[in-house]
Amino acid sequence: MQILETVLGISPVGMDDDFFDLGGDSLKAIEFVAKAQHEGFHFPLQDVFDHATAALLLKRIAEGNHKTKEYKTEDFLAINQLLMNNKIINGAAVPVKQSLSDVLITGATGWLGVHVLDEFLSAEPGVAYCLVRGINQEDSQHRLNKVLEYYFGNKYVNCTRIVVLSGDITENIVFDKPLNTIIHCAANVKHYGSYQYSRAANVGGTKNIIALASARGAKLIHISTASVSGNSFEQSPGFSYTVFDETKLYIGQPLENVYIRSKFESEAAVLQAKLDGLNAVIIRIGNLSNRHSDLTFQHNYRENATLTRLKAFVNLGLFPFQMARFPIEFSPVDDTARAIVKLAQHFDGGHSVYHAYNHKPIRFVDFVKAARTQGIIMKTVTTKRFVQAVREAGRSLGNARVEEAFIHDIGTDGKLKYQSKITLNNSFTTRYLSKLGFDWPDVDNQYLQKYVSYFQKIKYWSVEQ
Repeated sequence: MQILETVLGISPVGMDDDFFDLGGDSLKAIEFVAKAQHEGFHFPLQDVFDHATAALLLKRIAEGNHKTKEYKTEDFLAINQLLMNNKIINGAAVPVKQSLSDVLITGATGWLGVHVLDEFLSAEPGVAYCLVRGINQEDSQHRLNKVLEYYFGNKYVNCTRIVVLSGDITENIVFDKPLNTIIHCAANVKHYGSYQYSRAANVGGTKNIIALASARGAKLIHISTASVSGNSFEQSPGFSYTVFDETKLYIGQPLENVYIRSKFESEAAVLQAKLDGLNAVIIRIGNLSNRHSDLTFQHNYRENATLTRLKAFVNLGLFPFQMARFPIEFSPVDDTARAIVKLAQHFDGGHSVYHAYNHKPIRFVDFVKAARTQGIIMKTVTTKRFVQAVREAGRSLGNARVEEAFIHDIGTDGKLKYQSKITLNNSFTTRYLSKLGFDWPDVDNQYLQKYVSYFQKIKYWSVEQ
């Protein structure tokens, strides 16, 4: 109870008091888990959200961890057969480019969604209808205008080809305009929190979009994430080494994370709808990074998981030797949006899943070298020394966020959990995109140096930020 009282700044805290009713939030939940680990209590962050009182959490710890939901391979037999079509057939012609005409874009106020909107307006002559949440039409319009101004300045002021529709994907969607394609980018991307909330937005919202596409006879481009592979999360000891490519959905991967589980179930809904006759494809994206054109990053950059972890390495000034050759995928957001629109223009109903992420990762040491050119030094140490430094940082008031960033990377045995048994592969999509005239630009040293410099200018690398 003392840990809870310290984190929440409240005393006393009762056994049945709800963590979040007492002012707890995601950051305090992370702090709570980190402090609990120092005292020998080990439990996943999600447990704080699912068991928000001390009594419920202690009961959960006593029972041991177990999967939130069990999936069965036999439930996906028809989907697996459909996925087998996601292969390059030598000599097969790619679909000719077709105009997308007018499209509906969801999630246009998001970082990827607004760049998909920009790419569509640059590459196509049609109207972009943007479904935007808001208390009314004026509020929805204002929200999109703010995002457009942040990323594109005055480029889209009074643009007649953007039509805002005030609405929410979790509710019945009313749309009576001519419609050829729906690009569904909207999603709740929070990795921790209530599963009911994630499910409502990601699964329920996707089903509403499926219903609209079916009713209007529109093609559906569903934007998902390569993280549905489960490669970023610890697999069970008996899990076999597996390649997760465009022919895979359920491979027994860990799906306890609320975001990954909801996106997995969203994909299953889209693929089932495709089996039932819907013209749809899923595009799984990767680690979105700064625009290739000018290195602009998302405005809510503090919520980016990759950036948060890199900042922790910078603030600690150390990295373990085993990380030197660790691959980091950077998929610039403007390049990703271009790939998405290119795939939409060459829609192929025979395919069902694409992996639209950069297949040329950098090594962690490349980031270290780029940082060094900007005066940021990170030294190589043993894994044992690195873990010790992380623990020490957790006890330091000025550097406590370092341990919080690595909270899921260090096992109870004190070892780093950076070796995944799941390997991502996108050779099918890479070859297919190349046939369409799209190749991923290299993330070279110049890009990396500008990347480091960008966050240095906004003082993000400093400990205080």
